[in-house]
Amino acid sequence: MASTKEEKWVFKKLWETYRAQSLGAALWVAVRWLYGPFVEFARLLPDRGLMADFGCGKGVFANVVSFIHPELNIEGFDQNRLAVKVAVRTQGIRENIKFQEFDLRKALPAEKYDAVSMVDVLHHVPRDNQKSVIENAWQALKPGGIFLMVDIDDRPRWMAWTNYLHDSIQMNRPYLVKRKDLMDMLTSCGFVIQKQRASRSLYVPHIAFLAVKG
Repeated sequence: MASTKEEKWVFKKLWETYRAQSLGAALWVAVRWLYGPFVEFARLLPDRGLMADFGCGKGVFANVVSFIHPELNIEGFDQNRLAVKVAVRTQGIRENIKFQEFDLRKALPAEKYDAVSMVDVLHHVPRDNQKSVIENAWQALKPGGIFLMVDIDDRPRWMAWTNYLHDSIQMNRPYLVKRKDLMDMLTSCGFVIQKQRASRSLYVPHIAFLAVKG
């Protein structure tokens, strides 16, 4: 578990990074920060190599990883053009992080990455496309590469349903996946699950899987 001191340092860096754009962007990050233990998740990733962040959005998790692992090169991908524009403006002079617009239903170069992360993304992907996105992550990884997948947990039920209502109001109806079904998708795509960790922040229950390309 990351220390409170480290979490405060990372949040301060995030706030400064997004505050340079606007107060609204910084306040959005502050709310997003409450949804999940991003430092804890980032600590599961390697210190060096090349990582792809699938569904990077405005770049919050990718930036957290960049601050914690300064020698890890990060490429963030998302199909939301406006979100990617916000993320690109956070790069500053850092050379270890970049973002680009990309539809993750398409394949990235095979066996290019040492790690792939996908945080709070899968429940926004229609069910018919969920497995193909995970397959794309598998194909993009080098043999033995690490895949960090974090999504909404189905336990406890009341928290899962609260988050379902939240997403339905704020965006579109989410496509929540049961924990067992997430595991089945990972293993059927060829991943070997090494760690499984549940966490809760406010009304958002998360389940994190650390898997390796077998």
